[in-house]
Amino acid sequence: MVRRMLIAAVAVTLFAMPLRAQSDRVAVEKIKENEAQWGAAMVRQDWARIEQMMAPEFTATDGAGKRTDRAAYLDMLKTGGMSFSGLQMGPEQVIVNGSTAIHAGEATMTVKMPDGTSGKYHVVWTDTWVKDKDGNWLCLASQAVEHPVS
Repeated sequence: MVRRMLIAAVAVTLFAMPLRAQSDRVAVEKIKENEAQWGAAMVRQDWARIEQMMAPEFTATDGAGKRTDRAAYLDMLKTGGMSFSGLQMGPEQVIVNGSTAIHAGEATMTVKMPDGTSGKYHVVWTDTWVKDKDGNWLCLASQAVEHPVS
């Protein structure tokens, strides 16, 4: 009896492993797609699209260590007077663990500041995504560091 239970447990575990790997691959692709959509929305200034991808508890941390909640982050985007162009995505990595995923990415873009000056910046970030009860991946936290490109 114990032997049958052990064999059944091993069989279930071995059967579930490929399903989880397939599920993780789907999640990785969805997170990469969301990140690309986020970048495209920044260029289009489609703040509503970005808001749709944010968890209600979203928090951002900038390179100086300043934390911003969801409302303040969206307000900064909407009223900050910056515009983004020339987005070139760089290397990225996604790690999935159940209903949580970490996206480590980087990109280069041109940023036009409110005073009219512009510059090219390289941005490196780590985003934490969580799957909500409806199966949507939402960005819960983002930490980014940017520096000018010479």
